[in-house]
Amino acid sequence: MLAVAVQQRPNIAFPTFSVHFGAEYARENEFVQLMVDRYHTDHHWLEIRPNRFVEQMRDIIWRLDDPIGDPVTVPNYLLAQTPAQVSDVVLNGEGGDPCFGGPKNLSMLLARLYGPLPGEPASGWLERNYLRAFQRCYQDLSALLAPTVLAETGGDEAMIALLEPFFQADQPRDFVNKLMAMNIRLKGANLILVKVEKMTAANGVLALPPLFSRRIIETSMRCPSAIKLEGSIEKSVLKKAVWDIVPEPIIARPKSGMMVPVRFWFQGDLRRYGKKLLSPAYLRRCGFFNPDYVKRLLNYETEGVPGLRHGLKLWMLLTFLLWYEQMVETPLPVQQPPTLKQQDKGRLA
Repeated sequence: MLAVAVQQRPNIAFPTFSVHFGAEYARENEFVQLMVDRYHTDHHWLEIRPNRFVEQMRDIIWRLDDPIGDPVTVPNYLLAQTPAQVSDVVLNGEGGDPCFGGPKNLSMLLARLYGPLPGEPASGWLERNYLRAFQRCYQDLSALLAPTVLAETGGDEAMIALLEPFFQADQPRDFVNKLMAMNIRLKGANLILVKVEKMTAANGVLALPPLFSRRIIETSMRCPSAIKLEGSIEKSVLKKAVWDIVPEPIIARPKSGMMVPVRFWFQGDLRRYGKKLLSPAYLRRCGFFNPDYVKRLLNYETEGVPGLRHGLKLWMLLTFLLWYEQMVETPLPVQQPPTLKQQDKGRLA
């Protein structure tokens, strides 16, 4: 997005912004610096650590107004505070994955090729593979949720029923485009765009994702899937389109995503905070989650924890409980309309 913007406004020193989590964690600083050096931007680095945001967590989740358990919500919020000082509008690169055949499609293509796992029911296996591909809490639900909650929400059948219409739809016919349609509608429209819009708007900033525009989506859907997912090269057509304006190491590197180090935070800086919020007494009072299983996550036990990723699962739980506490348990009082007597006093005043 930066490279294209500079082509259109070559005489502007664009302000740019990025986050990292400290030298001890994986970060993209060297790739960011390649772009900063090439296009001479006025760059702002933001280092994010738990002591910077833990006191704000309730407020951030209140502003999020949705139990979206993506750890990137906090970097989105904190990062937006800096550009808010210089501009009302920012551009971001959201949309490249769902709109150009990015991650999660390879595993689904393999699942479709090989079929259901041994002993797996013949119906719903493709939908279950899609849920597993995102490596969140899908495989933990029977152990994580209280049995009554799992039953009342419809469990596995309800999630499969949500996905079935996408797989069975006549259009789009191509399987990669079918997956893209699902990712755009489910992950894009209900997670990525909502998360970014709320976290940036909370700071008075309008975040625009040009890659998520209707024109880009329609154009990508018309492209043959083989030029978007070329063998194992994801977003191939997008990479080829910018090969002459983006440094080669950035185009050649594999997808990594923003690796928020929640795995380490819950073993260190966030451990006390997590244990306090996810205490057995509070979990039993809420009645949604199995306290014994949550304790196993907090202790980073590995046996019987599908897919591991303890930090991500703990973050999702923490997000939900902070949302539930503020939006359901103690909602804001309803403002009653003024009585006629109060209205008369107001007129006299």
